[in-house]
Amino acid sequence: MPAPIISETRGAILAHHQNGHSHRKIVDGLFDLSFSVSKSTVTRVITEFEREKRGIPKPAKKVGPQCLPSKYTMDLIRKVDAATNVDNPSTLDQLKRVSYCGATGIYFVLVTSKVNSTFFLNNIVKPILEKDVPRLYPGEEHKVILDFDSAPSHTTPAVYFYLKSKKSQVHRERGLNGQQP
Repeated sequence: MPAPIISETRGAILAHHQNGHSHRKIVDGLFDLSFSVSKSTVTRVITEFEREKRGIPKPAKKVGPQCLPSKYTMDLIRKVDAATNVDNPSTLDQLKRVSYCGATGIYFVLVTSKVNSTFFLNNIVKPILEKDVPRLYPGEEHKVILDFDSAPSHTTPAVYFYLKSKKSQVHRERGLNGQQP
């Protein structure tokens, strides 16, 4: 943001502008009067004056994307917490997911537990497919696409056959058999 202009400097710039001097001549003339201003400052002061004279309002300040509201607001977080209605134990890692149609359940995994394919299938995949998907997408379960990464517990044959038996679509970085799609 540019520094504010002293009213004397502003008056001197506008006086030279009223006399028809170019911006370069205004900068040189003010330098002779011991005012140190740049050409861009002269242009800015004259532009602001012309806008005021014509009654054009000052343009709205542009907001950068970092200042825009996040879709993950405190209100949304409170809604997810209320929808799940589960105490959050301090010793557990938790996973909360929000879908377009509502909140899925929370699936807790102990920090010390080893997540293998059996654990992943019984404690994560089955509850999602048997409880959350029918509740969130009634009658459209076949359209739901699960998105897993290529972690070893996600790509085992047991998980593959279970998902195939449920006719679920899976999107992942690598296919269920570990190869590129």
